[in-house]
Amino acid sequence: MNNSKNNKEINYKPCPVAPVVSVIVPIYNSALYLEKCLQSLFRQTLDSIEYIFIDDCSTDLSLDILKRTIRSFNDRSDCVRIIEHDLNKGVAVSRSEGVKMATGRWIIHCDSDDILEENAYEKLVSAGETYNADIVGCGFVVFGNEIKEYSAKEPVGVVDFKWAMSAIGGSDKNRLMGSLWNKLIKRELWEDVIIPEGLSYCEDIAVLFQILQKKPRIYYIGDKLYHYRIHPTSLISTKDDGMLKQCDVFIPFLESLKQISDNESKVSINARIVDLLYRLLKSEVLSISEFSSRYKGYASIIRDNKQHNCLELFHLRLSINGIRPMANMIGTLNTIGYRCVKALLK
Repeated sequence: MNNSKNNKEINYKPCPVAPVVSVIVPIYNSALYLEKCLQSLFRQTLDSIEYIFIDDCSTDLSLDILKRTIRSFNDRSDCVRIIEHDLNKGVAVSRSEGVKMATGRWIIHCDSDDILEENAYEKLVSAGETYNADIVGCGFVVFGNEIKEYSAKEPVGVVDFKWAMSAIGGSDKNRLMGSLWNKLIKRELWEDVIIPEGLSYCEDIAVLFQILQKKPRIYYIGDKLYHYRIHPTSLISTKDDGMLKQCDVFIPFLESLKQISDNESKVSINARIVDLLYRLLKSEVLSISEFSSRYKGYASIIRDNKQHNCLELFHLRLSINGIRPMANMIGTLNTIGYRCVKALLK
């Protein structure tokens, strides 16, 4: 991991009393949306919050906006820490640093372009205490300039950690959002958790796979407390080597995690690897022959994923076995279907 001597703490005000919640906010070139995010954080009805902001060498006005907004919420400034990186290190390093600095009983993350309901953290903490939970999740709303706003379907009530693992991984047909921003997690569960350096996609899932194997008590409240912003571009549709780089980091990490996992967890991890491979295939960075040469050894685990439809898995199976003409034909059908769905969401 990058040496902390490249960090500069430009604001250090330790909380006068031990905070209930530490919220960690990585920031990188978020000027367009940051102020609304900060306002929703500083207007939280829960009093005892520690704010940890990590600016990952932003080149826009993000840091200025952060400082200005803090000044306008002077009642919150007693428990704010700002870390400024001299070098861009990536979101995984930022999250890891934030966790190490956190002193709250609970830890939660927030993306710098999203928005929270003002009573979000108060409701999450209350549910955690009421139901003696180690993790408290909530519902959320998805919004963005190019999509129709909608509420995501999340469970309500007690959630079994094994089911959560399979639903996040993809070995169960039901889906559970594998994010950190809608999950309040007790600080002790973060001990020994590794966020792979260089990972900027699914780093949340890397964390949750480790935490869920500690058999936590999980409770979900039905309130839609988080507003998650979708941007026009995504890794699955961007034809660059970003997804390949993420696979080169994440798949070896998942393989190492399988070595210390039980059989049920291994199936969930396999399902996530299949999802990664499908997204890499869709990015079209590799030719079918290159893709097959790299990943043919994963052909036997394709069946572990239950969340991709049969056409997607057939496309992946053909490609991983190097059957190029038919793979290209099925891939074209998938692309047409994907575009139709995207058009309907606008």
